[in-house]
Amino acid sequence: CGTDKGTLGFALNQMLPPADMVVMGTVPCDSVMCGHQVLEKLLGVPFAYLDMPEVSDERGLNLICHHIWKTIGKIEKQLNTRLDWDKLKETIILGNQQVEYLLEENELRKIKPCPHGGRLGTVSAFLGFIGGGTEAGRDAAKFIYEDAKKLVSEGKGTVANERARLMWYYPDPLYDLGIH
Repeated sequence: CGTDKGTLGFALNQMLPPADMVVMGTVPCDSVMCGHQVLEKLLGVPFAYLDMPEVSDERGLNLICHHIWKTIGKIEKQLNTRLDWDKLKETIILGNQQVEYLLEENELRKIKPCPHGGRLGTVSAFLGFIGGGTEAGRDAAKFIYEDAKKLVSEGKGTVANERARLMWYYPDPLYDLGIH
């Protein structure tokens, strides 16, 4: 995966900002699960692993809650600090608002003509990575939604005279920005 290669390359070239600790989930993919071991050695800082259960029922919810509490405890102990619950609450509210705007925009994509191109889906995912839980991330998602709403009301879409839609399964081909 390019993400792993990039992160490891940044670490090898000492291009990552210094960290006191790294927290990561345990479920993304095999390459992340292998790459984190290398990253841990390269960075030389403690890692905390948030174990993500694969079950989405009440048992799974209880497990993830248990692991979140456990991870918070590790972070507080390692960094000799306490979690700011008010800041966490604000971050969660902003993150939820961002997701709601993007879900609403996604609903508008079902309308013909589609107001936004496929590439925006990838950009929206990256927006969650870099702006999740921030005012800037929420505001960007709101802009995306409002733009889609405006285009739909004007009957405009990305493709003039849209006749068919093709779904690209898996991440966008980021190596060729002209594909869609």
